[in-house]
Amino acid sequence: KKKIYKKYAKRKIFAPSDITKEGVVDGFRGIYMPYWSYEINQSGNIELKGEQTRYSGNYTYYDEYKLEGIIDGSYEGIVFDASSSFYDDYSQCISPFDIKDIKNFDSSYMAGFYADTYDVDGEIYEEEALDIAGRIAYDDYVKKGFSKKIKEPVSIPNALNTRCSEKKSALLPVWFMAYKYKGRILYSAINGQTGEIAADIPISIKKYIIGSLILCIPIFIVLNM
Repeated sequence: KKKIYKKYAKRKIFAPSDITKEGVVDGFRGIYMPYWSYEINQSGNIELKGEQTRYSGNYTYYDEYKLEGIIDGSYEGIVFDASSSFYDDYSQCISPFDIKDIKNFDSSYMAGFYADTYDVDGEIYEEEALDIAGRIAYDDYVKKGFSKKIKEPVSIPNALNTRCSEKKSALLPVWFMAYKYKGRILYSAINGQTGEIAADIPISIKKYIIGSLILCIPIFIVLNM
């Protein structure tokens, strides 16, 4: 986790050098964050509208078609955090998690880790989970399955018979750090499975000014040639 954070911070050319010191990166702690995991299914007959524009002489014709097909798909592992204290922006940035081999809860897993509590109802994100599954199916499969251009439906999930078949709770591993830098609280989160990171990195005014001046030199030379 320290290496991941240091590597990430070093890629930010205007980041202050002192945010990667040991005193800062030692602040990471392991937390099992509560998540809601949604299983989404799509099945049955679908009916969509197709459209095509063609030109003949000075006239433009708009043709509409009725497109029919069958859809059969399922999606697992669409997750949203269930803790109001964990910012959604960070949660989505470090997703996805692999929950295919998720294990039943065992108190021994908690050794050395904290655990946050569920305080966000699973119904809150269900509509968004349906939208995600609907958009994936529509963009990656449905649009490629018809030879005619499809007129996008008002509600993609409804048009594709998208339903939530199961909603499960899960505790997923996150490395989390909060520290104070010049009067400002900064947060960093790392996916405990994949190493994906989301971090609030401050800007060093000194580095920014020096970098801007260095960038201005070749521009000044070019403009005065």
